[in-house]
Amino acid sequence: MRHVTSFLMISGAVIALAGCAERASDAPAKSHIDVTAAGDLLTAPYTGRVYVTVSADASREPRLQSRWFNPPLTVIEDVENWSGSKPVSLDTDDAAHPGSLGDLEPGTYQAQAYIRLSPTSPDAGRGAGDLYSEPTELVVAEDGTFDLDLSLSKVVEEEAFDAPDQVSVINLPSNLLSAFHGEDYAVDVSIRLPKDWSADSEETWPVLYYIGGFGSDHTALSFLVRDEFAPALDEMILIVPNALNYWGHSVFADSVNTGPWGEMFVSELAPYIDATYHGAGPDERYVTGISSGGWSSLWLQVEYPEAFAGVWSFVPDPVDFRDFQQIDLYAEGSNMFTDEQGHPRPLARQNGEAILFYEDFVNAETIYGPGGQIRSFEAVFSHQDQDGLPQRIFDPKTGEVFTDVVEDWKPYDINLKIQEEWDTIGPALEGKIRIYAGGEDTFYLEGATELLAVTLEELGSDAHVEIVPGLPHRPKPGVAAEMLEEITGVSLRPDGGE
Repeated sequence: MRHVTSFLMISGAVIALAGCAERASDAPAKSHIDVTAAGDLLTAPYTGRVYVTVSADASREPRLQSRWFNPPLTVIEDVENWSGSKPVSLDTDDAAHPGSLGDLEPGTYQAQAYIRLSPTSPDAGRGAGDLYSEPTELVVAEDGTFDLDLSLSKVVEEEAFDAPDQVSVINLPSNLLSAFHGEDYAVDVSIRLPKDWSADSEETWPVLYYIGGFGSDHTALSFLVRDEFAPALDEMILIVPNALNYWGHSVFADSVNTGPWGEMFVSELAPYIDATYHGAGPDERYVTGISSGGWSSLWLQVEYPEAFAGVWSFVPDPVDFRDFQQIDLYAEGSNMFTDEQGHPRPLARQNGEAILFYEDFVNAETIYGPGGQIRSFEAVFSHQDQDGLPQRIFDPKTGEVFTDVVEDWKPYDINLKIQEEWDTIGPALEGKIRIYAGGEDTFYLEGATELLAVTLEELGSDAHVEIVPGLPHRPKPGVAAEMLEEITGVSLRPDGGE
C-alpha cells in the first residue's frame, strides 16, 4: 500500500526526536545487533522499518509484549530497497524507546527482530505476513558491550479463530474501500445467528452491531457472547465487524486518509447482512461499542440517524474536542505535553494516580510507527500533508497544537456536530441515544461526555447520558443485559425484571 512507502518520508524527523532516545555516545562502537532476512522470505526489496525489541521478561516473545504500559526497549532502523541479505546493524546511536541500547545494564535479555509487511494490520510484527526472528538471548557484558545476529526466519500466520457456537466469520469484499485503496479490500465480520434461524424462512430478526475498542477486531465477542445472554441473543443477529486498518482503528468514519469506512458500513455491510441473513432493517438495527468502539457507535448513530434504531455507547473516546483527554484543542496555545501550569499531561491513571504521560506515549508511538492510538486519531480526522500522510495535530517534539489542523478535525467533534445539525437530525435521534461514561475513566474521557450531556440537555434531547461515579474505563455493569432485553423483549433477569 502507498502508506508503507510514504512512511519513510518522515523517518528523518523520527530519528531527530531527541526525547524518544537517550543517546549513549560513549558506548563502545562494537556493540550492535545485526538483522538479516532468511532465504527467500523477502519476495521483493523492502522499504520500511526494521525493529528490534529487547526485554528482560522471557515469559513472552518481545514483539508481543505491551506497548502502552511499561513497554520493553524497542530500537529501529529505516531501510530502503533492502534485500535482506546485507545485515542491518542497530546500535546505541539508533532511535529507540524507552531509552536506548546503550542504557542496557549488564545481564541477559531476550531480543527479537521484526518487520511490517501486512498492508492492513496496525501492529508491527504481529500482522499476518510480517517477518520476525526467534527470540534470542542477548548478553550484555559487564563493560556494557554486546554483539548479536538475528535472522528474520518466521512469517506471522493468520491467527485461527475458534469461533463460539452459532458464530461464523465472513470476509466481506468492499467496493468502496477497494476503490479507495486501488486494490481488493475486504473486512472480516463475525456473525452470531439466532438459534432458530433458517435460510429458507422469511422471518426477520433485529440486528445489533458491536464495535470493539482500540486493538479489537472481529473476534472481540466476549462482551456479549456469554451463556447468560444466550436467551436474548437467540432472538437477534449479532454482528462484530473488524474495525482495524493500517493506521489503527477506523472508528467507521469516512476519512481522506483511511477511506470511506462509515459509508461502507451503512451502504455495504448493513444491507448485505439484511439481505443475506434476514435482518429487519433500520427500524430494528442497533449499534453499540466500547472505547474507540463507543465513539464509533455514537458517530454512526449521529452521522446516519435514520440508519439505526438506537445506540448504546460505552466509555467513548473524546466526543468533544474542548476536552480531548483534558486538552482543549480549540484554546489558543494548547499543548499536548504540558498543561497551563507547565506540568506534564497524564494520559492514563489508576486509583487516582497518573501511570502514563502524553509525551512519553507519543515518543513510543513515534518508534512503533503508524497504528498507535494518537496517530490513529490523526489518520481519521486530519487532512493529508504534502507527502500524502495524515497531518499532525501537534508538534511531536514540543507538543504545540496546530490550530489550522484543529479546524480540519471539527467535522468529527460529535458535540459540535450535534449542535450545528440538531434542527435536521434531532427528530431522527429521538429515543435513540444512550451513553455511559466512567466517572474516573482510566484515560480521562469523562470530561468530554459531560460536555455532551450539557449540550443534549440544552437542546431538549431525551438522550440518556450517565457518568457513573468511580467507574474506570469499562462498561457500566448490567447495562449490556438491559440493552439485549430492550432489543429482543427477552428478560435476562430471574425475576423477570420485577
